[in-house]
Amino acid sequence: MANHECEVSELNNFSARINDGFFLANEIFIYFYVNKRFLLFDRRHGKYLLHFPLIFFYVTIGFIVSFFLAIYVFLFFRNAPFSKDLDSLYVFRNFSAYKKVKFLFSDKVHVVNDSLNVFSNEGFTSLYSQNFLFRLANVFILPVIFLVNYGKIIKHVFKFYGLSEIGSVLFFYILRLPHILLYFRSLRFFLKNNSGIKKMYSSNKECRFGALDIEVTREFSLECICVPHGIEYSFRLPLGLPGTVFYCYSLQCAQLFRKIYKDNSSNFIFDKTLVDKILLNSASNDTQHKIVFFTEPRRLDVNIKIIKELYLSGIKFGVRLHPQDSEKNYNSLDFKVLFVQKYFVSNTICIARKSTILLEAACNGSLAIAVLVDDDDRKCFNILPSLNSNVVSKIYSYRDLISFLKET
Repeated sequence: MANHECEVSELNNFSARINDGFFLANEIFIYFYVNKRFLLFDRRHGKYLLHFPLIFFYVTIGFIVSFFLAIYVFLFFRNAPFSKDLDSLYVFRNFSAYKKVKFLFSDKVHVVNDSLNVFSNEGFTSLYSQNFLFRLANVFILPVIFLVNYGKIIKHVFKFYGLSEIGSVLFFYILRLPHILLYFRSLRFFLKNNSGIKKMYSSNKECRFGALDIEVTREFSLECICVPHGIEYSFRLPLGLPGTVFYCYSLQCAQLFRKIYKDNSSNFIFDKTLVDKILLNSASNDTQHKIVFFTEPRRLDVNIKIIKELYLSGIKFGVRLHPQDSEKNYNSLDFKVLFVQKYFVSNTICIARKSTILLEAACNGSLAIAVLVDDDDRKCFNILPSLNSNVVSKIYSYRDLISFLKET
């Protein structure tokens, strides 16, 4: 634990030194600094000096993508009328996030979709359905601001992370940067033309979209209510977190954030009633699925190892795939896996590695077990304060897991 606290302290100290206010600072910090120590994602970054000869190629590709993205939006999207009577805004990129927070909304909320699929917007108007002249202007402006911000990435990375990381960060943003710049321009244009909006809801945290939520909240003097989609990290982010009010998933997390973000304008709150409403699930249970293992989309080898150990133990169990996981990832197993199609979290034994599903299971009357047999999972789990609560049981070996399940 002392080593873990030392690592988190190092992250906080480094984060505090990143002071240029660049809107990608949180995301670059997470992906290219934190991830090297905790493997939060599958990306195992190294010193990719081989990217340097390709930097001009990356710039060219990004410039072209920016131009054709703006052309696509100009040609295929149309101006959508919005009611001037509405006073709040929610932009969703994830439908499951929207479903969890929509109970907060009054009938005065614009709900718009960050979707570039002109044929499918989940029944909501797209953020990119702006007026003709704005869409036309983007054809000329978006490629230029892409070049400007690519230059800012180089400056930011060189200053805080060193020369050797520049190529890999530029590669990471070839497609992401054109999209986020179009998103930002469209969001600002929408807010300028809907001056009656005084409140914004957000499901973002440390990503680039969360950083833009922080920026527009300040620019337009909005109240921002953040109910994050997914659990929080225990270290400080360079730009802070979005929301004039940020709802945490646990009291431990709220107390921690008040301490590490003393200079942040956010009000960190743990509201058990609100969290219960977010996490409660009305799905019925089925006795044949008493034990369910919930997979993760990253480090699939760990999922496979856990499934093998459960199978060899003779315990009857089901497997619920993460939305970004697939049955074909488990074709190598020499036994048939019982995949659970329904979302069973009520009165069940729910097993996961490190996921919000553990809190959801506990809230719905299930026994929540975090299986921390992998070294990287253990390190990552320790920086997720809301999971480090008494409602989640922690097991650190397969032997203890099997013994626990057989006795339960």
